Amino acid sequence: MMRIVCGVLLIAVTVVADQEFMSPGVRAALRVYDECQRAEGGFSVCLKKKAITFIDRVTKVDAINIGEGVRVVRSADSPIVDVPKSIGEDLDKNLPRNAEARDETLSTMLADRVARFLSSRTVMVSLPKVSPDELGRSVEEGRGKMKKMMSMMMMGFAMKMAAMIPVAIAVFFNI
Repeated sequence: MMRIVCGVLLIAVTVVADQEFMSPGVRAALRVYDECQRAEGGFSVCLKKKAITFIDRVTKVDAINIGEGVRVVRSADSPIVDVPKSIGEDLDKNLPRNAEARDETLSTMLADRVARFLSSRTVMVSLPKVSPDELGRSVEEGRGKMKKMMSMMMMGFAMKMAAMIPVAIAVFFNI
């Protein structure tokens, strides 16, 4: 299942790459996919290790800009948690040798890290600054569009009623 999802992601990334547009994020995703395809411990284990390392690094950041006016910030009431080391060999030292147990341990660690990150963050949305003049123009434009839409709906209703006249005559005169 994981390979199917990653295969679909790889196809999507390849389509984007063919358009001569490779953002740093797309390049990083391709590099991770390529590294995990060749990993000795298996694709899933490699991907989980990389995800844990990524979450550990992101947890140390106080604010992340998602887009214009949208930020994920550390909650004021959440203490700065000392993130356990998990980068590289330190993570491998603490994992069981059995492949199944290793995968399960990594899944538990990843879920714990994600839960800890999400519970310590707040999404902040900044609305754009709008002047009263801009707001007034927007309202007037909306009214104009609404009037046009209402007139189109009334015309459509009138046309349907006109189409029903022959049916009403036929029913009334029993034709």
